[in-house]
Amino acid sequence: MRRGLIPIVALMIAAPFKGKGVTRDLPEAIRLWSWAAQHGEPHAQFDLAEMYMNGVGVSKDLKKSLSLFAQAANAIDLSKQLKEVSSQMNQEETAELR
Repeated sequence: MRRGLIPIVALMIAAPFKGKGVTRDLPEAIRLWSWAAQHGEPHAQFDLAEMYMNGVGVSKDLKKSLSLFAQAANAIDLSKQLKEVSSQMNQEETAELR
């Protein structure tokens, strides 16, 4: 897939997540977000990071959330989200990231 098409795929993920025009399918939305995030799409990285931060459709995983927010931060300003997820981590979890 050409790199220019990744944002289009990321936008298409909203349909199974929100159930607009199709049956709501959270596992499929997560699968698609994960694919787009792995291919560098920052909005998919951001949305997936929020899901891991809040445990929506996935097990809560603050380390994975922080990693995804950091990846997305290279393209969009996520200082607020990075601060929020970091504040939820305990000292041991924070130390493991260094």
